[in-house]
Amino acid sequence: MKTLLKKCLAAVMALTVASTTAVATYENEGAVVVEAKKLSAKQQKKIAKKYVGKPINALVRKIGRYKRGQVSASCNSAGYYEGLYQWKGFKVKTRSKSKSKSSVQIIKAVK
Repeated sequence: MKTLLKKCLAAVMALTVASTTAVATYENEGAVVVEAKKLSAKQQKKIAKKYVGKPINALVRKIGRYKRGQVSASCNSAGYYEGLYQWKGFKVKTRSKSKSKSSVQIIKAVK
């Protein structure tokens, strides 16, 4: 039961803590303690590199919202769109079949 409680509490805290934080939970004298710490730009970039080939929405949920983002028609492939999203210290390039930022944008590169 305690393990389930810890997982549920961690999930709730992850949703309510500021976007660029890491959440850790542990038990201390029978109480569940939740700690949050701000992720540096370097840590965010390291995480972003692990998300190449995955939707950008998953990355946003993990490290927080980007500062700027734009989507335009691809110069290389007809019918595709390329996105460029900027966080502090790095950029993420995406590709999709729709111009909408709400469509599935797959991460192609992190620079």
